[in-house]
Amino acid sequence: GVSHSINIIDGYNGLMLGLMLMLFSTMAYVSYQFNDSLMLELNLLIIAAIAGLFVLNFPVGKIFSGDGGAYLLGYLAATISLLMVKRNPNLSPWFALLLMIFPIWETVFSIYRRKFIQKTSATEPDNLHLHSLIYRFLARYWFKPGLNHSWLNNALVGPCIWLFCLALNIMPVIFFWYHTKLLVSFIILSILVYMLMYRVLYKAVTKGESD
Repeated sequence: GVSHSINIIDGYNGLMLGLMLMLFSTMAYVSYQFNDSLMLELNLLIIAAIAGLFVLNFPVGKIFSGDGGAYLLGYLAATISLLMVKRNPNLSPWFALLLMIFPIWETVFSIYRRKFIQKTSATEPDNLHLHSLIYRFLARYWFKPGLNHSWLNNALVGPCIWLFCLALNIMPVIFFWYHTKLLVSFIILSILVYMLMYRVLYKAVTKGESD
């Protein structure tokens, strides 16, 4: 499930890879706090591999991770986070869910939205993901599509999502990796903020298109 969710958010230059850099860096930091050298070294190796691809993927996509790369990184993120919980009993197991709540909720909400709201197949692709709405909003109201800056709308989607995840997922894990109740609270807050952002952007984009 996590592997698939990471593949779903791999739609714009740097978006998925930047988020994975933050995620594995956070796990490396937590591993360091526990003096877990094996997990620290493994996370650092993955960070180095992602960084080499990231510089060619953002801001202009000269190379892409593809489905194989996204599924692999999703699998590694899920597996390593579970191993860290198993190896370090003082680490709250909710830290892993908070770290990856954005792609996970994106997937869960997309299934619900397609199946019960739009009455279509849950596997039918569309351009109504949160990152898709951000791109359409930028193209509609910020930078009009054109030859000179068509790449800019694509490149700005990633930083928008990174800031969201940094504030509500990454920073809380760094400071409260041991505090289960706070981690659960931030998971709920992340979902609520996601839904608010989605509602506002959807209305803005559909209103602009109807106009």
